[in-house]
Amino acid sequence: MASPTLVSVEEYLKGGYKPACEYLDGVLRQKPMPAWDHGFTQSRVGQLLNENSPDFAAASEITVGLSETRFLVPDVIAQRKTDLQRPYPTQPVHLVVEILSPEDRMSDVIAKCEQYHAWGCATAGSSTRKNRLPGTTLAAAVLHRSTAAGGFRQNRLRSH
Repeated sequence: MASPTLVSVEEYLKGGYKPACEYLDGVLRQKPMPAWDHGFTQSRVGQLLNENSPDFAAASEITVGLSETRFLVPDVIAQRKTDLQRPYPTQPVHLVVEILSPEDRMSDVIAKCEQYHAWGCATAGSSTRKNRLPGTTLAAAVLHRSTAAGGFRQNRLRSH
């Protein structure tokens, strides 16, 4: 197996990767190609946050710098409007949302949520949308919240 080609942080931050790539200690990890259901859910989550949280601004596919050598691209983030970080956050944001694509594994998404918590983000959420029967959908979300003991707890939310 060939070893991955290492990329400098400077080269990564110049951008231009489509679909988006995450940067993990010099190695690029390409995110899945966006699909309609994923994109629709992502935009709807951002829209709901922006409409219902006047003190916060939500945006999609914003690179966040967890450290000098680790950059992830969550599906949606929310920052306090008084503390917007540009061009990308390097300090913890208020909320991070990851939407599962069919090719995603829940264990990988939970591992990303753990990275967001280690960074200092108090709430990271993951959601999935699955068709169960023709004409019906089940949407599920899991909120991963930091605890005082340094771990995190999960709250499962479901709607029909």
